Amino acid sequence: MADCSTLLQQGLELVNKATALDSAGNLREALHFYSLSLDAFVSVLKMEKNPKIVDTLKKKVNDYMDRAEEIKVLLKAPVEDFSFALPIERPKIPVLSDQR
Repeated sequence: MADCSTLLQQGLELVNKATALDSAGNLREALHFYSLSLDAFVSVLKMEKNPKIVDTLKKKVNDYMDRAEEIKVLLKAPVEDFSFALPIERPKIPVLSDQR
């Protein structure tokens, strides 16, 4: 099993990829990378002992999970509805930086 800092770094790389794909409009791929990053972050939460890191990571996990759920809804929308959903300006989710 990977250690906490390795998993955190992997999660950061995956979420960076997810947000880049999301910004580029590649929602299906972005969803995949959000899911992978969330898996890594949840594993970190199970092992991390630093309450400050746990609290920050929990907040970010909730943000990323919310965005993944939004993407799922968009991907299920009919094509005519989907075209109207893309131009909507959504708030940028800042990427979690390595706290270590």
